Amino acid sequence: MTTLGTTFANLLDDVATAMDSAGVTVPSVRYVHAGETAWDCEQFTLSFANITAQATRATPCPNIRTASAAFELVRCVPAWDGESAPDPSALDAFGQEMADAAVIMATSIVEALKDFGCTKVSFDGITVTGPIGGFVGLVGAFTIELAGIA
Repeated sequence: MTTLGTTFANLLDDVATAMDSAGVTVPSVRYVHAGETAWDCEQFTLSFANITAQATRATPCPNIRTASAAFELVRCVPAWDGESAPDPSALDAFGQEMADAAVIMATSIVEALKDFGCTKVSFDGITVTGPIGGFVGLVGAFTIELAGIA
C-alpha cells in the first residue's frame, strides 16, 4: 500500500516533469509540505491542508476518506529596485509568462491526477496569489479520494 507522503511526492514529480516538458521552467526548489509554505525563494511545492476521516458503528476505527492539497508555483515579481519602479514591459512579460504557466500547470495537474488512478478527484483550478514579499504564486488546489493510500 502506498503512503500519502509518497503519493504526494510522486504527484509533485509528475507535474513538474510535465510542466518542464511543456516549456515552463519549474524552480529546482521542490518539496512536499504540511500547511502554508514560506515564500522566500522561487519554488514549486505540494502542500496538504487537511485529511478527512469517517467512523461508523460498523467500522469503529476511523477510515481516511479524502485529502485536500495544493500545488504552488512561486516566482519573483518585477519590483521596485530601490531607485525606480519596474519597467512596464517587464511587468507585461511577467504577466504573460505567468498566464501561460497557469494554463500549462492546470493541464499538467489534471493529467497527473487522471494518470495517477485516483478514484475520485476534484480540481479547483488555478488561483493567482500575491504579490507577497516580492513573490507571486500560482496555486492549484485539489482533493483526492484516498482509496488504497495509507
